[in-house]
Amino acid sequence: MIRLKPRSFAVESDAAASPVPALHVLAADAAGQDAVGAWRGTMAVLFDQVRPRRQGTVSHRADLSVYHLGLALIGRSTSGDVSYRRSLAQVRRDDLDHYLVHVPMPGGAALDEGGPARWPAGRTLRPMDVGIVDLAIPFDFIAGHGAGISLVVPRSLLGPQLAEPDRQHERVIARETPLGVVLGQHIATLYQQAPRLGLREAAAMVQVTVGLLAIALGPTDGASGEARTSAGSAIPAREVSGRAVRVFVERSLHRQDLTPETLMAELHLSRSTLYRLFERYGGVRQYIRRRRLHRALMDLCSPASARRRIGDIAYDVGFLDEAHFSRLFSATFGMSPRAARAAAQRGDGGPLAALVPGGGGTQQLAHWLRELTPG
Repeated sequence: MIRLKPRSFAVESDAAASPVPALHVLAADAAGQDAVGAWRGTMAVLFDQVRPRRQGTVSHRADLSVYHLGLALIGRSTSGDVSYRRSLAQVRRDDLDHYLVHVPMPGGAALDEGGPARWPAGRTLRPMDVGIVDLAIPFDFIAGHGAGISLVVPRSLLGPQLAEPDRQHERVIARETPLGVVLGQHIATLYQQAPRLGLREAAAMVQVTVGLLAIALGPTDGASGEARTSAGSAIPAREVSGRAVRVFVERSLHRQDLTPETLMAELHLSRSTLYRLFERYGGVRQYIRRRRLHRALMDLCSPASARRRIGDIAYDVGFLDEAHFSRLFSATFGMSPRAARAAAQRGDGGPLAALVPGGGGTQQLAHWLRELTPG
């Protein structure tokens, strides 16, 4: 094991200093601790193997800053020449259903010294190229010696805008292409401006970013073929059953008959399997109710729904009784649907804060990733 002596290793929540919640992690070279181990622990939320590629390639100042934009996460990391592995065991364990979009930043001599980033399948990811991986699929990734900006987007937010949402793994949008230029610079600028955004602005910017991603990804060229692991073997359907059920729920929130019994019948699941899949969310019915309320909150705060009746919004996400919807909404968010809409129209992003789960310490990023949904 490579051991460095960090001066400090700190994790702090910076929500008070920024309109959007932020998380900062620092491992600095000095005395008393293991910087490699600290960095490995930080990245363990996504990767079960984090290895410096040679002696001294973990930076004396490895750091990670992440901003929660309500509907997505954006962050910047700086480390040494490090290899990361997201194994099938990790995919099973965290059951995340997101895309990770990564843009290496120009790094001058430091980047040249460590070598370029290596995307899955051995493809080189140059500074300002845009790479995308599917976190439901195992992969290996080598980060060059320098900084990179990553955007984490739920499949349920980007997927509906793609012709083939499950065939985006290992895509690269080259920096020479017009769409690559626009998208790479947009993601870099979004990170730079994140500390100045309110949650309502941040959520709106995520929608714009997702639209750009959908345009840039365009039709899948078929080169990737079936979604595959790094070793080239297709992931068995049983390994993604949890996210498959959640995708079904997301697309069926409008249905009045969306119940555990419906899910068991239409997805051919046993009761024990279904309840095991949703145990971490507090149960099936609780998950469906929370998703409906969050979708309603997003619609109420959206300028596109400013003229829609609150009762129509409630009906569209599966509530038949407007009074019942209002009681549940008030109990969940601490304000009525009408008050939430009025606050959003005043430019107050307070109601959208409910979409950002709380937490603290080293587990906060894992909590953000687990609870990240499109509203």
